[in-house]
Amino acid sequence: MTFSIAARCPRTGRLGVRALTARPAVGKLVAHVQSGAGAVATQATPNPFVAYDGLPLLGEGRSPEDVLSELLARDPGREVRQVGMVERLGRSYAFTGSRTRDWAGHHTGPGYAVQGNRLVGPETLAAIVGAFDDSRSLDLVERLVRVDDAEHPALELRRLYGVFQAEVLPTIEQLPTREDPMGEAARQASR
Repeated sequence: MTFSIAARCPRTGRLGVRALTARPAVGKLVAHVQSGAGAVATQATPNPFVAYDGLPLLGEGRSPEDVLSELLARDPGREVRQVGMVERLGRSYAFTGSRTRDWAGHHTGPGYAVQGNRLVGPETLAAIVGAFDDSRSLDLVERLVRVDDAEHPALELRRLYGVFQAEVLPTIEQLPTREDPMGEAARQASR
């Protein structure tokens, strides 16, 4: 079971990818994001070159449909792949090959592309879209947290998000930025 969402936040313009899977490291292989260009999720039998080659094309202002159609036309393995793309303005497009494992499919809308394989049916994707739509007031990171290699990935996802909030986010918030090249952590360590 694997499903993913490539998305753009209409409030902030941030881009991201979330993947839930029962297999190890699939989430690492699925997600590709480039600032100012877009977000790509490639799964089933992933082809990272769809993202490597596609993100610069999205950055040129091409539509996800044009980019994905062009790249898949040259991909001899396209029928075992799933890809979802969202560009920096929120246009989206997805593809599910005819030989991906049942149940497999995708759903797109303004600012998102959701895809899944080895699912019970299309209701899984409908639930993902519903949860994504219902959480519009949250930051994109909260809407897109992910997990893999877990017996119950959704429960583990909630636990990991709590760990991130408590242990990782405070460190990130104290890192240097363009506006604050020293960063709060260095300031505190220098005292």
